Amino acid sequence: MAGFMLLAIADIARGRWWRAVLWLSLSVAMKPLAIVLVLLVLAIDRPLSWRLLLGMAALGLSPFLTQSPAYVIQQYAAFLHNSTTAAHVGVVVQGWTSPFSALRLVGVELTEQVQMAIRLGAAVGTLALSFLVRRRYDANRSAIYVYSLAALYLILFSPRTENNTYALLGPSIAVFLSLAFLAEKRSSQGIFLASFVVVLIGNRPISNALTPHTEISWIPPLMAACFAVYLFFRLYREPATGADRQTLAGLAAASDAPNS
Repeated sequence: MAGFMLLAIADIARGRWWRAVLWLSLSVAMKPLAIVLVLLVLAIDRPLSWRLLLGMAALGLSPFLTQSPAYVIQQYAAFLHNSTTAAHVGVVVQGWTSPFSALRLVGVELTEQVQMAIRLGAAVGTLALSFLVRRRYDANRSAIYVYSLAALYLILFSPRTENNTYALLGPSIAVFLSLAFLAEKRSSQGIFLASFVVVLIGNRPISNALTPHTEISWIPPLMAACFAVYLFFRLYREPATGADRQTLAGLAAASDAPNS
């Protein structure tokens, strides 16, 4: 799923819309969690929107080519029922690697309704940030941010986040590590990001040493939250690129010009 999401993001950055539709459709076919990225790019990339709707329709209709319509409809109905049940189980059953589960370590337990409200609020915030990066940055830079925002939303707000889900952060951390050490020469940021990798790899022994009497997995959600803060910091500090940078330069030149 992560591989198809990355291929889609790369082709979106290059304007290869139909190839991006293919990868996004395959990512959803592999695991429906990829719908988060699908919905984001559907909203923010107008040239992709109608193509992606066609791709999702083709994906949804493809099982009818190999099975009877009654069987396919039955499977879709069962999928919707199982998804609702699975989301409920993810909220009420402990053991998932999510911030909501980690909060139980300090005695905070949020109700299912409160968790849903937080998820909806985070979805609106993620969409707003995706619009922002599309406006501020060029296609390549905004693609990095959109993938990172989608990955963070999946990790932090899915009711059934597992340890393996944190692999989605790998490509994002790798890109920003490369920028910090190789392009921007900001060693402190690079070390900060590298510490995420070290802590995530040593998650289990570190957790056992610091909280030996609990099975709650709290280090991965904490690292994801820290990476989210880092991402917001970059969005606040990083200058605009592409057309918006030219626009800002033009405005600055106009403001410096003598009055006629």
